[in-house]
Amino acid sequence: MLYQKLSEFQTEIIKNMNVSLYANLELIASFLHADKIYLIMEGGGEGPKRNLDLLSYSLKEGKQVSKKILNNSYFEAIFREKTKRNRIDDGMKSFFIANGVDVDMLKKCYLFVDFAIEKRYIFLLERSQDIKVSEEEDLAYYHIVHLFLENNILREKMLWESEHDQLTMLYNQGKYLSRKESEYLNLQSVGVIFFDINNLKVTNDYQGHNNGDVLIRMLAECILKQTSDSVHGYRIGGDEFLVVDCNNSKEHLDELERNCFQAVEEINQKDSEIELSVASGKAYARDAFDFEKVVALADGKMYETKRKMKDE
Repeated sequence: MLYQKLSEFQTEIIKNMNVSLYANLELIASFLHADKIYLIMEGGGEGPKRNLDLLSYSLKEGKQVSKKILNNSYFEAIFREKTKRNRIDDGMKSFFIANGVDVDMLKKCYLFVDFAIEKRYIFLLERSQDIKVSEEEDLAYYHIVHLFLENNILREKMLWESEHDQLTMLYNQGKYLSRKESEYLNLQSVGVIFFDINNLKVTNDYQGHNNGDVLIRMLAECILKQTSDSVHGYRIGGDEFLVVDCNNSKEHLDELERNCFQAVEEINQKDSEIELSVASGKAYARDAFDFEKVVALADGKMYETKRKMKDE
């Protein structure tokens, strides 16, 4: 009987391999006889400062919740265990109570700590008192869930790498061209800033490409600090960067440029061995406009700025 159920679960999971993790939470909760499931998974950032994504789904309420939480030494200790266990210590209990888990329910749950591709995660099942599930069944279902998580993470990783520049973590030219032919055609207003690193070729020729890459990463860091859902940063060439400000005011665009140059000043103060020099050009339009003409105008202004800087 168990193997038949596992086969059914595996078949349903395979059907949904190309669907997001969110869309499968109900399926997972149903097959694992869980009133609620929680998944805490590493997101962005590095080391102890790496953000965590908390996903939860309540089968009874038909409700799912997603939010970001900050990693800390407690979760680092949990992750290092990398084990399955059905005991919840006080630290984990406090965390789950703060996130709406019934205290009594904590006595009837399984906690799995594992590693999928490049992300560690915590998977917890919350069950009613009258649900009786053997450890063998739990582990069998969990193994399928783990494989599904690995597939989901790998798919997201491949998508991320196809859209981002590996050196800078900014969006790449392919992502820019895709948006230019789709969502950028429907903007109510747009601001564009071109940035170009001055004398990058000189740095590469006389100080080495490693130092050139340092300059590229320095500017990318300054741009990344300004990005959001409506502000997109791209590396579209060796030393050329583009920022697209979607559906915001001209004042917002001016502030973006100022913030970027402020970040350049700050990063130069931190690194005395190599100095980042940047030229920029910007353009803004609203209502009826040709996006490519706005981009071309910003590009032209950037090159005009570079010429003036060379003449000084």
